[in-house]
Amino acid sequence: MTGADLRSALVDLFWSLWSELGVPGVVRNHEDCAIDPEPLLLVSPIAFAEDARLAEQVRAWVRAHGTSISVSRLRGLASTLDESSRRAFAEFSAGLAQDEIARWPLWDEQPPVSWTDVASPDLPLHRPSLVRFRARAFAGVGARSDILCELLASDWMHASALAEGSGYTSRQIRQILGELTAGKITETKEGGPARAFRLAAPEPLEELLRCSGLYWPDWVGIAQLVQLAVACAALTGSSARIARVKANSIRDRAEPLVQRLGLSPLPVTRGAPDAPTALLAWFASWADALARGASPCLRRRRR
Repeated sequence: MTGADLRSALVDLFWSLWSELGVPGVVRNHEDCAIDPEPLLLVSPIAFAEDARLAEQVRAWVRAHGTSISVSRLRGLASTLDESSRRAFAEFSAGLAQDEIARWPLWDEQPPVSWTDVASPDLPLHRPSLVRFRARAFAGVGARSDILCELLASDWMHASALAEGSGYTSRQIRQILGELTAGKITETKEGGPARAFRLAAPEPLEELLRCSGLYWPDWVGIAQLVQLAVACAALTGSSARIARVKANSIRDRAEPLVQRLGLSPLPVTRGAPDAPTALLAWFASWADALARGASPCLRRRRR
């Protein structure tokens, strides 16, 4: 598989996910997955150069439903962006800033962006996959609703695990967990160096949010791996020596994410003359399975 195959698979992935959120797309392969909008928003612009219509539709969605997005979480997760993804999102943000979307994160000066106006899509809150939006309607847009969703996705969790990669500060997480525990929404147990937390009665909340049987992918981890996949595809323009060195670096950064997401092992790159090609084939195959809704990293259930 080639870099073009990988980029095509990522476009298909983003179309499926945004169609699930209401944009007028054809294919929805992620109906059984809880969609996490902030990491999706941060990495989607890397595909906009490949598909201008997708860019227009996502912009129309944000114009209509931007108040359902946690801007503070976007800012917190922005640290996970590599330089290429950061530039793509900065350009996208510049176009949104022209629409005066409040407090949208901008890091770089960008020239005015010309957009084609398209109809604003509805937000299909009846779909199980939009559980995070129903949680925000219930508990507000911010850390509290996202913590409740993370606790729905897992059993016992430490505050540090909830904070890691969440986009919120440890202080915010600890404060909200303390309030939820005081209100008997969560219960705790001692173990190791810190307390663990879980929902005291998850079934009523699952019923209220209509998310029983839903998968809860680690979209923050997936978004980070998507960026590394794009970086791998970009190696095709490098010399053979530089490509091998960069492939080793990409593999080293990808390895903990691959383990975290429960994916098949990466190919060995050190000492392998075909390392960039082998690594690209792994990423392209993973992106294809991800776009089709068939990757094992999408099958995370409450544990």
